[in-house]
Amino acid sequence: MDNLRLVFSEDEKIFCVCTALVIKMNSLRAKFQGGPKAFAEKFDAVFNRDIAAVCSMDDQETDRYVKDLLDSGMVYKIDFAHIDAFCHGLIYSMNKAHCPQDNTGDAIKLEVDWLIGGMLDGGLWISLKPKSGHAGKGARG
Repeated sequence: MDNLRLVFSEDEKIFCVCTALVIKMNSLRAKFQGGPKAFAEKFDAVFNRDIAAVCSMDDQETDRYVKDLLDSGMVYKIDFAHIDAFCHGLIYSMNKAHCPQDNTGDAIKLEVDWLIGGMLDGGLWISLKPKSGHAGKGARG
């Protein structure tokens, strides 16, 4: 795939339904051999300018990528995170059923402080937190 050209989504949000392995783009550029292009060649991922996500139906599928990320020098919860979108959706649904008048449940606290997320159409959207010091041009990964 020498002629592979990455096209990044303009959308700041990446949508997943079951489980996702989310990696900071700055970490891919700095630590993954060959950068985002090599990552795209090896894994079926979705990209925007700030994050890459490998979304799948179960943890076993994303777990096989973790070794490659760790071997490249990435640190769990600093460079990448595992997000259980199904679990977040279940908790969100239970909260909505218990308190239907509560409209604050749309934003969801995720496993790491550098990501934000929310429920939308039966799935979870994920985005790099804009004021975390990680997003945008010239940001550190």
